[in-house]
Amino acid sequence: MTHTKSFTAFMHKLIDYAGLFPPAKLDMEPAIRNYLRYIQGADQWMISRFICPATRLVELSEVAGDQLSNAPKTLHFSILGQGGETAEQFMDGLDADLQAIQEFEDRHQPHVVADVLEVKLPQQLTAAHNAAALHDMLTHVADKLEEEHPMTPFYEPILGEDWQAVIEATVSGLATQHTRVVKPGKHLEVYRAGFKLRCGGVNAAMFPPVEWVAHAIYACLQHNIPMKFTAGLHHPVRHFNPGVQTMMHGFLNVFGAGLLGAVHNLSQTKIMDILRDEHPEHFTFTNAVFEWNDLLIELDDIIQLRRENFISYGSCSFDEPREDLRNLGMM
Repeated sequence: MTHTKSFTAFMHKLIDYAGLFPPAKLDMEPAIRNYLRYIQGADQWMISRFICPATRLVELSEVAGDQLSNAPKTLHFSILGQGGETAEQFMDGLDADLQAIQEFEDRHQPHVVADVLEVKLPQQLTAAHNAAALHDMLTHVADKLEEEHPMTPFYEPILGEDWQAVIEATVSGLATQHTRVVKPGKHLEVYRAGFKLRCGGVNAAMFPPVEWVAHAIYACLQHNIPMKFTAGLHHPVRHFNPGVQTMMHGFLNVFGAGLLGAVHNLSQTKIMDILRDEHPEHFTFTNAVFEWNDLLIELDDIIQLRRENFISYGSCSFDEPREDLRNLGMM
């Protein structure tokens, strides 16, 4: 099937493969074997990085060292950092993570590149809703990444009853980080840090309400903060899932809301409308535009916003999203 240009742009490198994580929770060998097969298959244009915890990089080398060192193309990895409850624990974990990352790249150079870091923010900082303290820690992280291993970090706040204040403090801390003057010769990418939002999990309590997702997207749009997403986005369109007995977000909804929100300066209420939509026929692709109901975004804007603002989402399955898209006649 020939895909429309807007669909190709929308889906390009959209999925980071997270086969190690629930609900799939594969062992390392089948997970990396799947990934190596996917990146050589017909749908390789849809898949991006392999997500691996820093603490399991040695295991990855042990089970797939030859495949990594002799890969036919450069393999890109998103590394899941250890994080920490406090800023001090976070920085200690980062030291260990960066050492593991460097050793991993040294073992398999030049065939592997770890260029994205995903890590949870210290709950002690986010719970205090202190954007200034977050900014200070993020600055230390940026300096360390510049010095030791340039890569783009995405920070995940832990959301609860105070979700709105946590989102606002995190986005504010990131926004202040972005305005820091970058000296000549420094690595700009570590200052373009992003917001990572968890959209689901293995039980209903792990799926954030539409209001939370909309607020995060809206806040990041207001401050031009890049976003990536994880968990709960196996399927294109929002629907009730009997397995977890809750509504699941759709990746067409989430990324569509972000893209359309950016070009139309949508209100948070309108973003929620897109996130709530359970009708696949409302999401349409042509060679020229992606459209939801009466709102559309042109091809060049899709390409730019996907590259700069709405980066990817982690999924433990690469098959389920494609199967659903085929069933909808989109591919």
